[in-house]
Amino acid sequence: LFVPKNVAAGTHTIIPRGAGAYPFSKDPKAAKKPNITLTEPSNAVTFTVRAAPLRIVLDTKGGNLKQDGQLEIEVTANRQNGYQGPITIALDSPPGLKISSSPATLNAKESKVKLMLKAAKDSPPGAAADLFIHARATELKEASEVDEPLAITIVK
Repeated sequence: LFVPKNVAAGTHTIIPRGAGAYPFSKDPKAAKKPNITLTEPSNAVTFTVRAAPLRIVLDTKGGNLKQDGQLEIEVTANRQNGYQGPITIALDSPPGLKISSSPATLNAKESKVKLMLKAAKDSPPGAAADLFIHARATELKEASEVDEPLAITIVK
């Protein structure tokens, strides 16, 4: 569940709904029941949004990553709302993209880190979808997570 940056801090409740084909006839004895679209709610989901402890800024240096190549990106973590602790930075990439990077940790005095992205020989060329830089800040045993979309293109 990705929560947009403009959602106010506090407790929120959502009720997801699902829809699908369902065989139905007004006549319960009918041999053939045509499909209708049935929409049903799930159980309510309650979650808490906390004020973000940081904001992530990415410099992709042009954003082109060659197949079987590497691209160094710079991640800046701007601490906010009084957060002074360590920050873990990692790449969140779907397996199909075949892009990897080692995670990094920023101590309380650091705000920038460089990540080296590596693409496999058979990484699919084109704009990389669902690629994020994931930052995790832990304060008083509670983790806050911030994801920033990473816009890169895999080129031959």
